[in-house]
Amino acid sequence: MKNLDHDRILTDALKRNLYHKVVILFYLKEINMFDEKELNTLDLSVKQDSLYLEESFSDLDMGSIRRLTPVKPNGLKDKRRKQIFVGHLNIMTPQGPIPIQAPIDAGNLKEAMEMYPGVMKIALKKMKEHVEKFNKEQESRIIVPGS
Repeated sequence: MKNLDHDRILTDALKRNLYHKVVILFYLKEINMFDEKELNTLDLSVKQDSLYLEESFSDLDMGSIRRLTPVKPNGLKDKRRKQIFVGHLNIMTPQGPIPIQAPIDAGNLKEAMEMYPGVMKIALKKMKEHVEKFNKEQESRIIVPGS
C-alpha cells in the first residue's frame, strides 16, 4: 500500500515519544486518498487486546491532557496495562493551528498536569528543530533542469 499506515505510525510514535515527528510528517507530506483496491485491503477491525477508554481534561485555554485507560473488550479496566497520558497544545500560525502532542510519563492526572509544561516545551523545541532541519534540507537541494 503506497499510503501511510497512520494508526501504526501514531502508535509507534506514542511509544517512542515522537508525536511531534508525526505532526510534522502530516504537515509536510501530501497524503493521497485510498483507491478502491487499497480500501478493500484495509483491516479496519478493532484490536480488542489494545482497547483504551479516552478522557480529555482541559483548562479551556491552551492546553489539554488526554488520559487513555486500558480496558478489556467487556469495558472493564485492564489492570495489567498502565494508563497513558498525552499532552495536547494548539499553536496558532498564519496558516492555521498546528497541533502539538507529546506523551507524558505520569502515574496519575495530578502528576501529568505538573509535568505538562516541561513536556510540551520539549515537544515544541523538538518540533522547531525538525522544521529547521527540514528547511535546511530543502534549501540545500540542487535542482537540475530536466530531471
